Amino acid sequence: MDLSKTLQQEINAVLKSEPKGRIPLILDSPRTKEIIEALPVHDAYFMIKESWGEDSQILLQYMSEEKIQNLIDIDCWDKDVPSIKHLIEWFKELMEASVSTFANAINALDIELTVLMFQSFIEVRLISPTDENIIVLTEAGFETFDNLYFFRYLDEREENQTIRIFLDTVFTHNQELYHLIMQNIPTEMSSSLEEKAFEQRLMRLLEMGFTPPSDSLSIYRHIKPETLVSKEAHDSKKLYIEENNRVPALYEDQFKKGGSLIIAALQEVDEDLQQRLQWEMVYLTNKIIMADYVPLGDLEHIEYSIEKAKGLVSIGLGFLKREKKITLASIFDKFDAETLFCLGYNLVMSQQKRLKDIIRANGISIIPERERSLFDDILKKKPLYQGKEFSSIEELDIITHAIDQMEAMSLLFAHFGWEKYLEELPLTNVQSRQGLDMENIILTAVAVNLIEKKTFFRPLTIKEAATFIHEIVQKDPKGEWEIRPQFCEGLCNLLKNIEPLVKTHLIQEIAENIEKRLISEVSGIKNIQSIDPRFITCLAVKIQNQA
Repeated sequence: MDLSKTLQQEINAVLKSEPKGRIPLILDSPRTKEIIEALPVHDAYFMIKESWGEDSQILLQYMSEEKIQNLIDIDCWDKDVPSIKHLIEWFKELMEASVSTFANAINALDIELTVLMFQSFIEVRLISPTDENIIVLTEAGFETFDNLYFFRYLDEREENQTIRIFLDTVFTHNQELYHLIMQNIPTEMSSSLEEKAFEQRLMRLLEMGFTPPSDSLSIYRHIKPETLVSKEAHDSKKLYIEENNRVPALYEDQFKKGGSLIIAALQEVDEDLQQRLQWEMVYLTNKIIMADYVPLGDLEHIEYSIEKAKGLVSIGLGFLKREKKITLASIFDKFDAETLFCLGYNLVMSQQKRLKDIIRANGISIIPERERSLFDDILKKKPLYQGKEFSSIEELDIITHAIDQMEAMSLLFAHFGWEKYLEELPLTNVQSRQGLDMENIILTAVAVNLIEKKTFFRPLTIKEAATFIHEIVQKDPKGEWEIRPQFCEGLCNLLKNIEPLVKTHLIQEIAENIEKRLISEVSGIKNIQSIDPRFITCLAVKIQNQA
């Protein structure tokens, strides 16, 4: 049997198994080293971290120094700053695996990173063997392995003994590296070391499919959706995928979860297009991770980034499918995943902009309470839908429709001159401008119309409010308040006459929402004529029954 084919089958079996079952499959194989080397870096990383302190020490012995460097690149950085704490943890684990595993790994590691770690704990002096200061140094707490480089700890820390073991192991196994470390500790600035180490890490991350944050931010570029729709970008962004490359199981598993449109697309396209689509989603997710400064070892946030990729690509897909009336497979013949993501993102952002324009013109308090929780999420710097990432064109439709209603209501109440009566609001149940919203402005103006036959906003007296409510509600057969049918029709006609530009279906919905709010607020009132305005918000009413 062909060995490469057998190896491929074993690797596939490992990646398709449950995370907890992967390590036994690897360790029971006669090709343990080959399997580990063939695993995608992120799968190898999470397998090591999940078995940290146990099977991880066995697995590390089979890993190449280059792969260990990749794992350290994932885990030992906080944005663009090395995490010395995590680096020490990795060195401890490598030492527990075997001294040779540790020695080989630290030999392959960026010298800048190693120097930074030791520099955080010790100071170093270079002394000639004939120097008379040796006694003074030893009395001051310095020690040495070779009577050439003397070192002492910067302060008392529990890690000091571990650092000494690391240094001793380097000295024993690679004196050339030891001398290089000791030369650099007193001469190199930590900022310079961090910069060099970061640059080298970025190059390796690029090889793993992670573009630098500065480049990755392009996925959030603001472009008009119609511009993206007219741009069929796939031909200029075809990916070169090496034959032996495998989609990380972490990503592939997440791509198959849920009911998003991207899942349907993966099932609808042929095998070649499916492979291309999966890799495009991997690179897109990686860009999201880098652009959002997500820690590369944070499983929860990586899964969150995958969900974001799936959600906004699905919105782009849904929009194109609806607008162009073509199949999902046809869309992927013309558009790559990143362009679809960008389309979905800009469709969401365009709705956020519409809402911000309404609020900028009228104030956040003008939004009815019922809609505020829905809009709070989309107004965030990174818009959300009900506390999570947008996942479908249907969710965006809900937001779009709600904003359509806000626009329509803002057009309506702009006719009512409501700002002329702001000084009177402290004497009313709404108390201030913050107590006004689009619905109670409109309904109060409708009440004034019924009283004065002119449509404008002013606070009602208690008597006027009671009379208005009494005329538009009635008891149903169960004895509960309901809106009189003739008022429903009259309200729609009145609103349509006030602003003919508002679409009829929006007029009807606004009227229904206002009526529902009125009924919900008066449902517990037995005698309308004795209404207490302090317990209603749908109308602006003076607290004192003044003429």
